[in-house]
Amino acid sequence: ADINPQLFDAFMIESPDVAARFNQVISTLATSDHPFEGMRAAQRLSHTIKGSANLVGIKGIANLAHYIEDILDTLSRRHLTPSSSLITVLHEAADCLESMIDTVAGKERAPDNALAVLQQVLDIANLVDSGDYDPAADALPSNADQPMTQAPATQAPSSTTTPVSAGAETIRVPTATVDAMFRLVEEIT
Repeated sequence: ADINPQLFDAFMIESPDVAARFNQVISTLATSDHPFEGMRAAQRLSHTIKGSANLVGIKGIANLAHYIEDILDTLSRRHLTPSSSLITVLHEAADCLESMIDTVAGKERAPDNALAVLQQVLDIANLVDSGDYDPAADALPSNADQPMTQAPATQAPSSTTTPVSAGAETIRVPTATVDAMFRLVEEIT
């Protein structure tokens, strides 16, 4: 699909600043006297990034921003403050968003950890959505509290579909969408 050049230009002018402000707000959550204000501000900024990226068809950025927004929205509605581990993951996600936007602008290579960060954010979004997130426990699923430095190895696509059994972990985004995101980023670089 063709991208409107004016929309793309507007995205490239506005998004780096919005992503930097988002990262700055996330960085202040741990020390803020008013964390809910910061979470709402971060939520609005991630919503802006999501919407702008969707307008120009950059689904990888839009998807990551969407799940970050979901986490912040759910925490705010439930009056839960993020744990230090969650703030670390959100900060990594903010760094990843900035790097992805810089990649689209041709300023740097695609971040090696984008898939791992997306998976962390999805795992946490599932945990938060299920109501099982306990900020006092400061524990996140599948080593999500450990910094990710590279994407996990990928497997060759399977030609058969395996049914999902009850209680199996699921991902909230189709694999085709994640694959398309990485193809797009590689095409741009």
